[in-house]
Amino acid sequence: MRQTRFPAQAGFTLVELVVVLLILAAVAGLVIPVVGGLGRTSDMAASAKTQSDLANNLQQFFLLQKRYPQGCDSLLQNPGGAGTLALYAPVSDANGQQVSGMTTSSPSAYSWLTLGSLTGQQLRSLSRCGFEYVYDHETYDPATGSGVVNANDSGIYQRTVPSFAASSFACAVVNPTASNLATSASQYLFLRGLVPSELRPNSTTPANWDWVAESGTQIVALGIGPRCRLVPTTMMSTPLYPGNDGKYYGRYIAYFKVFNTGERAILIGVSDAYGRFSDYTINQFNESLPNGARQG
Repeated sequence: MRQTRFPAQAGFTLVELVVVLLILAAVAGLVIPVVGGLGRTSDMAASAKTQSDLANNLQQFFLLQKRYPQGCDSLLQNPGGAGTLALYAPVSDANGQQVSGMTTSSPSAYSWLTLGSLTGQQLRSLSRCGFEYVYDHETYDPATGSGVVNANDSGIYQRTVPSFAASSFACAVVNPTASNLATSASQYLFLRGLVPSELRPNSTTPANWDWVAESGTQIVALGIGPRCRLVPTTMMSTPLYPGNDGKYYGRYIAYFKVFNTGERAILIGVSDAYGRFSDYTINQFNESLPNGARQG
């Protein structure tokens, strides 16, 4: 009986396999650090685009509805819905890790905002934009587990924006006492992105800058949270800063200037949760490109 012979099958020898694995490891060593470094680059690009989109959506909403959207986050904490109002302060656990509130990482919008009050014509200026209510925040207590765990969803207490005849309305405003910005380069960048026309050379050190706020105005900060009525009118959902895990407030913030004359408040800017505007974000994007590369 004739025996069938099968041709010998070629394959890798152990030495060849080791050589291939070494080559792959070397290539991975070159590629992985570059890909890993692109994380911040993509975050900055996405954030700059989101800021622009939100500003456009706010204005589009105004054109469609003849008012700005209801239900923004106040950026004020209001324990139990009937507590003492204060800026939405950071809360840390026993290990010193933040679990609630606005972020204080530099740059820090929290550091530049303060608890403010609108009265009379300034309140009329805000209410003429159509704002009727905002949502105050509930903080999280890691010791008892009470409160709202996710800072991004903590704006749960509806508070009415009263008519201009009311005595006052508490809100988060850009701190008007900032003057010499020499000791805070990040605050200078914040104000440059928000109110560049209100920056002046320092009287004694022209290389430094002061903030000279427009007379009779305040700048009100409102978070674009999940209950904002942009959804579903002009947006499917309200965005978060990329990678935010809810341990700090990661929503974007819109800034409105109100006037003592009672004229309608105007939208003057949108920042990320840190208080960074698009020019700062784009600069960070450029600096985070691999090997210092630049686009264009």
